Amino acid sequence: MPGVKIPIGLAAGVLLALLLACHDDKGDNPTGPTGQKPVITSMGSDASEVLVGGYTSVYCDAYDPDGDSLDYRWSAIYGTFPEGNRGAAVRWVAPASPYTVILTCTVTDYMYSVSMSLGINVVFQP
Repeated sequence: MPGVKIPIGLAAGVLLALLLACHDDKGDNPTGPTGQKPVITSMGSDASEVLVGGYTSVYCDAYDPDGDSLDYRWSAIYGTFPEGNRGAAVRWVAPASPYTVILTCTVTDYMYSVSMSLGINVVFQP
């Protein structure tokens, strides 16, 4: 049967090179995406109650089990993020009316996303 004959030593060397290129130095774990989602470890704010039109800083701590870089995005139906809604810590300005506002932080590793929310009470000055 006609075909290309590859010496066994060369084939074994190529196979070994491919296996080493696809594994990290910790053993047999592939270095490519393993499908692990980011993990949010905590979330909070400087204040659980904010005056109407006042502001607070909110933060979200997270890590990725694969070591991937993370992107943080904040959202809220009411209020604003005057310096933008991206980052592990941002400033949020309360709306002009009293309300309990739910702020959500979504963390993504560009493959998977996870979210966590917290409520902040917006009140008139006592």
